Amino acid sequence: MPASISRRHHLDDMNGYFIAASITTAQMRPMKTGRAQTASQLDVQSGRNTFVACADTLDEAQKLFDTGVTTLREGENPVETRVHETMAAQLVGELLTEQGTVPLDWPQIARQTVADVESTPVDYMEQGNWLDDGTLNGVQGGIPNVDELGAALPEDTRTGLNWQANKQFFFLFSVLSPLPPPTEPLEELEEPVAEPEPDAASDSGMEETTGEFSFERYLENAHYPKLAPMETAVLVRARNSAVAAWLWKRYAADTRLAANQFQLEGWEGVTGVESDVKPDGN
Repeated sequence: MPASISRRHHLDDMNGYFIAASITTAQMRPMKTGRAQTASQLDVQSGRNTFVACADTLDEAQKLFDTGVTTLREGENPVETRVHETMAAQLVGELLTEQGTVPLDWPQIARQTVADVESTPVDYMEQGNWLDDGTLNGVQGGIPNVDELGAALPEDTRTGLNWQANKQFFFLFSVLSPLPPPTEPLEELEEPVAEPEPDAASDSGMEETTGEFSFERYLENAHYPKLAPMETAVLVRARNSAVAAWLWKRYAADTRLAANQFQLEGWEGVTGVESDVKPDGN
């Protein structure tokens, strides 16, 4: 079960929630050990997972998260999951677009997400999801229009992005809490305690095992990603991620969040809302 979940005040009172989680998974998998030979080995992975839920309350969103992320898979080699930490942020209650802001219509967003996936080619670099957070945070909200924004970007960045107004994509940003002020350095530091060096199997995340064992040892991973506290999250529809960042900067200019750092999150749709359009399986 999640260790903790943060509750914060946000720009608007609405029912979209963004949840980030640090998760470790452990699974026994057959691995090749030689020519025509296999052996069961333990695959342990830790990472940061994200999740958007539509619910009346944060508690209901948490239940959707628990069901969707921590449910153990069935089968001969089930995936065991440990959620170390979660952070939650309520989304801004409006969808930011190049034509202005509109209320969040989650059923329509779910339908449009499916349509986008089915119409997006394999090479989707033009969306700009490859832009790093430093570049996106450096976008100037005071630029008056999209044309001038494009001209202000470096050429190698500008030429790799989509600038056609009729091609729009969803972008999700998490808006981070301000960093705490630096603490005074300690005058005396204790001598570090030397830790034993990991063996080759544990260092690679793969552990060969025979006989009985417990997953608990591997799920208690001390090296999972630590999460940054968030103030809010925002969904934007724009022609590329640089334009999406520019729209957020303009929207937040007169709010207490104007100077907050933000980061681009992967958008994979929303849970908790029914859509009458289903993916075609491709």
